[in-house]
Amino acid sequence: MDYLWTPWRYQYIVATGNAGECILCAAASATDDRAFLVVQRGAHNFVILNRYPYTSGHVMVVPYAHVAHLEDLPAESLAEMMSLTRDASRHLRE
Repeated sequence: MDYLWTPWRYQYIVATGNAGECILCAAASATDDRAFLVVQRGAHNFVILNRYPYTSGHVMVVPYAHVAHLEDLPAESLAEMMSLTRDASRHLRE
């Protein structure tokens, strides 16, 4: 297996926040969306940009619920996740 190594990201990881804190949970609870690159919030999920993307247009749709598996999310969270994914995809194409 090949590994992608990007040492410039390590400085960001160690310089920001609590090393034990989940960066997505920090973004979910943040009040400054611009600082955390959150571009849209829904009732159950939010859309966030990757600060160091490998490709342009890399966005993530993240549930507020911190669960280990996709099947652990409630149906309304899954439905909104797909809706936000569709909208993000449309915006990126535009």
